[in-house]
Amino acid sequence: MSAWSKIVRDDPAPAPVDAAEASAAAAAEATLESKLRDAATLKAVVDANAVFKGYALTDPNVLCVTIAEVLDEIRDAKGRDAVAASAGALEVAEPSEEAIEAVKRFASKTGDVHALSRVDMKLIALAYDLEGRFELESCVSSVTADYAMQNVILQMGLKLVAPDGMRIEHLRRWVLRCHACNEITRNLTRMFCPKCGNQTLQKVEHTVTRDGVEQFGVRKKFVLRGSKYTLPAPKGGRNAKKIILREDQLMSVRLTKKQVGEDVFAAEYNEESYADAKHFASQKTAYEIGGGDVRRNPNERRHVATNRRRK
Repeated sequence: MSAWSKIVRDDPAPAPVDAAEASAAAAAEATLESKLRDAATLKAVVDANAVFKGYALTDPNVLCVTIAEVLDEIRDAKGRDAVAASAGALEVAEPSEEAIEAVKRFASKTGDVHALSRVDMKLIALAYDLEGRFELESCVSSVTADYAMQNVILQMGLKLVAPDGMRIEHLRRWVLRCHACNEITRNLTRMFCPKCGNQTLQKVEHTVTRDGVEQFGVRKKFVLRGSKYTLPAPKGGRNAKKIILREDQLMSVRLTKKQVGEDVFAAEYNEESYADAKHFASQKTAYEIGGGDVRRNPNERRHVATNRRRK
């Protein structure tokens, strides 16, 4: 089999589409677009937690909009009953890719990008996309109880409605501070300090005074669980997992790791970019190569389940 035959794949023939169904879908999409562009209609971009509480789903004066991923998250009976009771008042829309990228860049500046999933970013991007269609007073609100989403929504200048009064009191920006060398990094996806290489980064608040002086918070509470055990004796072999304590150890192990084939048709090459997929994969290998979480006794005996019967 040639290399081109491995890459090129024959797509299945598309199923025939009924003309009546296609016209009905086009009419429904046009109706939803007209509702979204109506400045007199109040619009609410609802999260899954707002759907659980049934917020504004039965109000005929409010157009509730969400994304398809939120409906997939609702699996319990209470949430399904709330959606069924809305009698089709919950519409499904998709944000533009430009809005998603804008939200991702802004969340990186506030330090909340690591706390937001792709579904959270798409919800904020949908509110941001709908907000850009109106030049006068805003009629779009975001309904969520997630604090990280609220922090980004309010700092972007969007309207927020918190169900049951679950609203943040202060806007915050986050950075990572190394308590070993006091180095500050704004890349909250890092695991090791970029200066000293230790795994001593802590998430702290970043504030700026009226005089323009930057101030960084200090966390007084240290988690000492799992730090009283001695390190295990080194073991050789291909499948040996060494505890990773510094970043240079991780790089040396990754360099000796065998390169495996990559599937360019995988899911991460569709929604996420190649760089993002490789970045998150490299962060996960730090725990995989290091034998998992080091906040436990590394010398304890692991239980191995076997089918061997005792005599």
